[in-house]
Amino acid sequence: MPADPATVPAYYAHNRLNCDFWYKLLDIRRLVADDTIAVIAELKQLRNPEYHNRPVSLYGGMVDLPLIVVRPDGRRFFDPEVRDPVTDERLWAEFDAEAGGVGAMEKELRENLFGDDAWIALSASARTFIATAEKIFRDHRSDAAFDFAPVVGSLAKALV
Repeated sequence: MPADPATVPAYYAHNRLNCDFWYKLLDIRRLVADDTIAVIAELKQLRNPEYHNRPVSLYGGMVDLPLIVVRPDGRRFFDPEVRDPVTDERLWAEFDAEAGGVGAMEKELRENLFGDDAWIALSASARTFIATAEKIFRDHRSDAAFDFAPVVGSLAKALV
């Protein structure tokens, strides 16, 4: 559900910025469910323009809040063209709530199959599709009647 305009700071309206959600966090580390290393790697890609373009980290680089960040490569994960193919046109928060266990699978694949460097080199959407395929496969591999098309579909999406 979109952010309630009454709860979004005036900064956004003043600068004519849209946001899917507004979070007030006391500690960003509370967002890390199962894979601190992957979160740290993704945060390192973000730069804080208000802090001399220093990288964002769990333990620093979050000054002059609200934290507005940019990526040197210009990737924008919340733009509908980027988000919708991964989330089937749902907002990230809705997708995450329904994707129980995928974060833990991403961690397992990174630690036990791909390794840190190879896993982080994949795009966030490719990692999500691969972990989703593996989770579905593991959940149903002993069910002879299960249609594994969603596994193949997720793997195919990871290649795009």
